[in-house]
Amino acid sequence: MQIYFIEHPGYLEVDGKFFSGVVIVDFPREIDESLIKNIIYIDIPIDIIMFYEKINSLDVIKKLTYHLGNVKSEINVSSKNQEDYEMLNITYNDAQDIRRELQINNESIYNFYLYITLYADSVQQLNQKINSLQAMLASYGIISKVPYFRHIGLYKNTNPFNINCQDIKFDAKRNMISKTLGAFYPFISNNIYDKSGILYGYDDQSKSIVIIDRFDNKKYLNSNMIIFGTSGAGKSYFVKLQIMRNSLLDIKQLVIDPEGEYKNICQQINGEYISLGNNNGYYINIFDIYEDIDIASEKSILENKIQDLMIFFSIALPDLSNIEKAYLEETIIQIYNNKNINFDNNSLYNKYCKDKILLKPKLKTSKEFPIMQDLYDIIKKDNKYSNLEFLLKKFISGSLRYFNNYSNFDKNNKNIIIDMSKIKEEYFDMHLFIIIEMFWNIIKQDNQCKKIIYIDEIWRLLNNKSNNLSADFVVQIFKTIRKYKGAATAITQDIYDLSTNDNVYGKSIINNSFFKCIFKVDEENAKNLANLINITENEMKKIRNIKRGECLFMLNNNNSIIKISSSKYEQGIIEQLGGGNV
Repeated sequence: MQIYFIEHPGYLEVDGKFFSGVVIVDFPREIDESLIKNIIYIDIPIDIIMFYEKINSLDVIKKLTYHLGNVKSEINVSSKNQEDYEMLNITYNDAQDIRRELQINNESIYNFYLYITLYADSVQQLNQKINSLQAMLASYGIISKVPYFRHIGLYKNTNPFNINCQDIKFDAKRNMISKTLGAFYPFISNNIYDKSGILYGYDDQSKSIVIIDRFDNKKYLNSNMIIFGTSGAGKSYFVKLQIMRNSLLDIKQLVIDPEGEYKNICQQINGEYISLGNNNGYYINIFDIYEDIDIASEKSILENKIQDLMIFFSIALPDLSNIEKAYLEETIIQIYNNKNINFDNNSLYNKYCKDKILLKPKLKTSKEFPIMQDLYDIIKKDNKYSNLEFLLKKFISGSLRYFNNYSNFDKNNKNIIIDMSKIKEEYFDMHLFIIIEMFWNIIKQDNQCKKIIYIDEIWRLLNNKSNNLSADFVVQIFKTIRKYKGAATAITQDIYDLSTNDNVYGKSIINNSFFKCIFKVDEENAKNLANLINITENEMKKIRNIKRGECLFMLNNNNSIIKISSSKYEQGIIEQLGGGNV
């Protein structure tokens, strides 16, 4: 193959393309790895060429010693202005530091050369790119120049022939010790890429795709995630993409939908969609009991269930006295006993035969467990606590009468989404706890399949100052879900409530979430985040300037701005239900 090129003072024409570039002639006084990162991730297609030539350290030490003597003399006799005097001192100190590194720390020293080249379709476009490139380099303290009349040499340097042409290398030569040279190691991008997992988007700086397997316990401490962001920043869009993509991996997903946004997605993934409130025809029996693989034979599943029920009633009926609570607990035990269920775990199962062969016992169905009516009837009949009877009546014939039903949905479906948009504000916390308690029991049924629970508006459960039982319950989920091969995802826009000094629950959720995603937040919430998470000043600047549909993804020390990406098909599904786009 032959390459045809025509030489011009400021560029080359190479097979119909226009070629030019710059020679780096000076660097900032202090160099760290962010410098080469800034160059590599400049938003212009470029080629970067580096050459290293090792120098004899003894010769350099001799020259530095001679140079130090001259500079010292200049300082002593200098009659120059203060600025010149300070420059001489900087030169003297830098030379001393280099000599010390070579003599004491056994550093090596090199001649270093850096060139950056690019192509364009026209001379005008080429000049624009060169000007943009030089302006961006200058913003990082890097001085560059175009090698006029010497582009042949620059072109030769670009090719993989290990040629550093003499006619331009003089301008590019800079001395660096090996410690400084290490900052120019070109393979420094912290790509987030797991072999298994789902696509989250792409790194806004390196443009590399981000694929994460949250369940890789060899790589990650836990699979929990917390998502921050103001309304409209892209949190819901991000969660919807995760749900659709995780469904392809056969991961069981349990979703709390406070806005009624996920119905269309649920249909796409053949999930079970439950709309609670206003007698929509969907019911959850709070007295249902689930299998629990974590319960040892001597521990009672019913005992755990009663504890959960007492948390529910303390949220639903916060003004009960201690005596009323004790009576309520006794009555709950009684209604289970009336269904032949007691603290013996065997009582939860039905033994049955087929052709005289005893088969594995099966857990009782929802219709074999008590309902709210059973509880109310006993309390009414006893007539001991009229206040408790009065408070429970709304669950029987009042606005919450849909609680007085057997569960009527498929608990074994891989994807269960519960719509809370019809729930009145005053009952929201109570329903939120019911759903989380049910989901948690479903999660504990086995530890073979992967599962994720998504909890939106989590701040509501963590900031209930009158009742900490629900917050304790949620924190326990985040601490222990990993052993059930599970992951919890918390979503919130109310960062202030999680950041207050007395909210140990919010901080515990954050500390137990290995993955942290920060979408756009306002200035006040950005400050609150800084109190919760170890965020650098540079990352704070990124958070303030983050765009809709982007997030700061925090994973170990690998913190990157990720642009959330979706296919047209996925975006079409989300837009059908008013989910917007990113």
